[in-house]
Amino acid sequence: MDPINKLDRALGLLRVRLAENQAKAQAGTAARQDQVLQSDPQRSRKTDRAGLLKRIETLRQFGVLDEAELQRAAVGYLLSEQFGDAFVNVPEFQLVVSMVHEELTRDTELGAALDTLITGR
Repeated sequence: MDPINKLDRALGLLRVRLAENQAKAQAGTAARQDQVLQSDPQRSRKTDRAGLLKRIETLRQFGVLDEAELQRAAVGYLLSEQFGDAFVNVPEFQLVVSMVHEELTRDTELGAALDTLITGR
């Protein structure tokens, strides 16, 4: 299984987890929760790898060289591709990005797949 398929599978599981986390969020975010919960958790978008690589390259050009930060940016990009850009600036979304990044890097195979993804190999 190639790195994209592994990440797509992980994103499917994370979609469900994000919906669960959103359901438990504070009452002030009820409108955003409804959007997430109403979306089809089985929906699948084709990942735009060229867009991801362009984003990573742009970050490198601006001096972001820390691999962990680049990995986290890749996770954020992939999640925004799956759930839409409306959530990117929401603090809960950034928390989920951090949690997903941490879980992916904990697993050796998924961490290697993430490395492969951001290096473009």
